[in-house]
Amino acid sequence: MILNPCLDTKALFSYLHPEIKDIIWTDYLIKYYNINDKDLKRHDALGDSILIGRIFLRFVEELEARNIKDIEFIDPVVVKRFQIRPLL
Repeated sequence: MILNPCLDTKALFSYLHPEIKDIIWTDYLIKYYNINDKDLKRHDALGDSILIGRIFLRFVEELEARNIKDIEFIDPVVVKRFQIRPLL
């Protein structure tokens, strides 16, 4: 049973893949997990909710494949949120 009132997909991914130092964003997760999003309207409440649900299901599949039953954030999980690119 999930007891957390909020789950962050980027934090979960960073927990499962501490070796990846890239900036984690939704499109990164879509590509990483090869998730179909062509049937969804992006940046729309319903579409984005369905998309995050698909990403979360992939997390659950990965947890099961690794036989991970619990996630406990003991050490801080670093999640890069964005990167400002220099203007040309």
